Amino acid sequence: MYDVKEQGCLYFSSVFLARELGRMADKRFAKTGLCPSAAFLLLYVIEEPGLNPTAVAEALELAPSTITRFADTLVKEGYITRDRSGKNSSMLPTEAGTAMKETIQACWNGLYEDYASKLGKESADRLACEMFSAFKKLT
Repeated sequence: MYDVKEQGCLYFSSVFLARELGRMADKRFAKTGLCPSAAFLLLYVIEEPGLNPTAVAEALELAPSTITRFADTLVKEGYITRDRSGKNSSMLPTEAGTAMKETIQACWNGLYEDYASKLGKESADRLACEMFSAFKKLT
């Protein structure tokens, strides 16, 4: 029988890796009260205030509904506001949101240290680049 763990199936290998990285990320971000993706969106809004959700969805390769869901969480927590002008909408960080920047960045840095310590920094960096390159070729 075909053993996906032994035969190097890209699909299952990427799923296994994503699940483990997800667990590691959830552990790192637990102190923020945000899931890693919502925290990343908050950083994005802090760095690029006024972006509309569609532009963010395109940049992050996520569905607009996913961005809306994360934005709803950030609004509820008081980290961003939405500015609606007609059909246009933009997201702006609040003071509380901006104050989270250092904590969120520390979580991302800690996550990198967690997996780089297990994979080796060079391997971790190379793997991230190769996976993104493969993604771009497949899309």
